[in-house]
Amino acid sequence: MERSHPIVSTFPSNHVQLLNELQSLAANSDVDGISKFTKQIAVNIEELRAEAVRYEAAARAARQQSDTLQGVLNSYTNTTLPIFRLPDEILVVIAEMCAEVDTANHALSESAMPWVLMQTCRRWRTLALYSPSLWRIIRVNTGRDGYSHHWKALLKAWLRYSEPLPIRCQAIFGDRGKFGTNDAILHLLVSQTHRWHCVDFDFGTQVALYHWFTGMRLHMPHLQSLYLAVTIRGDSVAPRSTSEVFLSASKLREVMLFNGGPLGFMQTMILLPWSQLLELSWSPNAPYMFLDIAPHLSSLRYCYLELVSEEDDGNARQIVTLIQLRHLEVFGPFAGVLQVLDHLSLPSLERFEMNFEEMVSIATNEALSSFIALQKRSLCCPRFLSAPSSLFTAPSCLASAEDTANIHELTLQLGITNDNDQSFANLSSANGLFPNLRILHLLFEDISEVLLSQVADFIETRFQQESRAKCHLEQLSIETISGWANTRIPGDSPSFLRILRLREYGLELQGEVVKGTWCSTHRDIQWTAGYHTMDRRRWARFGYHDWLRVHF
Repeated sequence: MERSHPIVSTFPSNHVQLLNELQSLAANSDVDGISKFTKQIAVNIEELRAEAVRYEAAARAARQQSDTLQGVLNSYTNTTLPIFRLPDEILVVIAEMCAEVDTANHALSESAMPWVLMQTCRRWRTLALYSPSLWRIIRVNTGRDGYSHHWKALLKAWLRYSEPLPIRCQAIFGDRGKFGTNDAILHLLVSQTHRWHCVDFDFGTQVALYHWFTGMRLHMPHLQSLYLAVTIRGDSVAPRSTSEVFLSASKLREVMLFNGGPLGFMQTMILLPWSQLLELSWSPNAPYMFLDIAPHLSSLRYCYLELVSEEDDGNARQIVTLIQLRHLEVFGPFAGVLQVLDHLSLPSLERFEMNFEEMVSIATNEALSSFIALQKRSLCCPRFLSAPSSLFTAPSCLASAEDTANIHELTLQLGITNDNDQSFANLSSANGLFPNLRILHLLFEDISEVLLSQVADFIETRFQQESRAKCHLEQLSIETISGWANTRIPGDSPSFLRILRLREYGLELQGEVVKGTWCSTHRDIQWTAGYHTMDRRRWARFGYHDWLRVHF
């Protein structure tokens, strides 16, 4: 049966007939009939306009009724969906997870998950308004577009809805934050310091804002974790020598302080409750800045140092003993790293990592000797070591083989121009270094078939040596440093296939070949106190979002 369609006309039918009559009258009228003709047209125009107004009013009323009915329909439809029938206690947990994994938005965006949840239905709006846990993570990034024109009202409301819970504040103060945006946001966040639990502020190049913040004395009874980063420019205003902004934070346990800037710049020394810190990541200007406060770090378990320079203040120093320190990682100028090693005693050391900002080849044996001296001085037996392969190029380092027997896990950083042949020879010698090595991690700066062939020779020798039959290599991971020109390991490389074949003989490789490229799983399965863990914990604290920047 055919469906009938209504006849749509521009005019109602009576006006169509009248229009035909007027057109006929106009064609047959003389000049004297024009007046009557125009009056009739004016009357009809008014009638048509009045009728149009009536139709428009009817259309608006119909649309309003349709929207109302649609809302009722949606409400009844929602009641049939399982998620809308869940009890509030479970809905809150689901909503919290949705808010944490909102990867694109932040507190200044109307598209942030808590605001979206409030607009879903009346029940969810009530649930969001009375669930402070949904609002406890406050993320702000003025370096991105897409935040609302009403950002200040949104942020104030966000802070209000999160009360009275402790809050986690992450803010990236970008250069796009114009017209006092950065200042206003920081003032609002500072007004809630009594509720701060975790703070993560990246000031970028906003040095004046950083100096204003560090010049305050604030009450932070709940603060446990702190991350501060700033980039000092050459024309920046000279900072004050010290800051006591966090000195009274009685629960502070984890601190990360990073100051980038030109060589020789003077950074503000932020005074902290050193004795209660468990973890410290810091970029001091010189080794002596760390050594000055080291005697107060009685509870420290993990320490990462990114030395800016090797400057020595010339003061005579005694050995500092850090009884609790289990993991030490030092990066910076070669001489600066050795200054730190030579002035510490670490009886509980389990993991040690070092790397240098310059190419090191001549004095490599000095670095290995400093590490061995640290072990003997501390009476410690670390099981993990991470170092550049260049540390093992000197022929004389073979004399230290016995002193490296306690190392069971080794990370080798393979540089582009390092003398890898000599390093591999010393490491694979029958009487070579690390006789009890079980786990090996290789970290490449660049990939070439020649280097892969050297690695394959080294791994085969290390894995198959009869002299190490009782304690041969068990696990291997291979990773590349992202961001370099050629950092993909082809799965069909002849040299790499030689390494893969060793799995048939019991070698466990941490990773798989996916779509022709090697993909390591080492970072996914390793959970240590190092920077990989710190990276994960930042994601866990502030939710998984695309613009979380990592400085390690």
